[in-house]
Amino acid sequence: MVEVYICQLPEEKSQSELTSMLAYVSGERQKRIMQFFHLADAYRTLVGELLIKHVLYKQSGKRAKDITIEKNAYGKPYFPDYPSIQFNISHSGDFVVCAVHDQQVGIDVEEVRVFDLCMAKQLFTEFEYWEILAAENKSLACFDIWTMKESYVKALGKGLAIPLDSFRVKKTKMDQAVIIDMDRNEEIKGFMLKQFTIAKDYKLAVCAHGASEYNFCKYPDQISFHHLCNDVM
Repeated sequence: MVEVYICQLPEEKSQSELTSMLAYVSGERQKRIMQFFHLADAYRTLVGELLIKHVLYKQSGKRAKDITIEKNAYGKPYFPDYPSIQFNISHSGDFVVCAVHDQQVGIDVEEVRVFDLCMAKQLFTEFEYWEILAAENKSLACFDIWTMKESYVKALGKGLAIPLDSFRVKKTKMDQAVIIDMDRNEEIKGFMLKQFTIAKDYKLAVCAHGASEYNFCKYPDQISFHHLCNDVM
């Protein structure tokens, strides 16, 4: 089952609350969080790690202090003690999201804002670029494609080693898509893309290996920030 978890940042943010929660994240993550100038950026990073730990607690019963998170050669985090639990995380604006599966999985969320069409032409395939030009809301169309492509790249876990114009995404339903290899001009088997609606002006996409539409959760699991904090303490 491909599960999706969502946590919305609290409206009221405080440095004291942030500091009190640092004990439940790794030392490396603590240093990174404390380096942020904007409090919202620090919260997003904190919530990201707490959400990961919440997911493993739900899956295994292990508390935050007993959980080890490592990264592969490309920087993708994983649970070394639980190889059958694969996950990926993303954050943008007011939301932090996490996808969990027993095989490769990637997730991307983006707050829709103005997207440079020149950048879209450089990053996307010609087919996708013309789709964007034909769209009524071009920035929305850009992020629609961007999140799907990013979720696939993140599922592979190889970072920027996969050029975004080496494949295209092709919708098969309103909220589903397949991936087409541009060199071979054929579908890349085994991966499926699924989109979820979480809020106005946000795009969210998940890519999972070995999953059909019936393996995806119907709705994301919404977790409040304070429930997340209580859960990992």
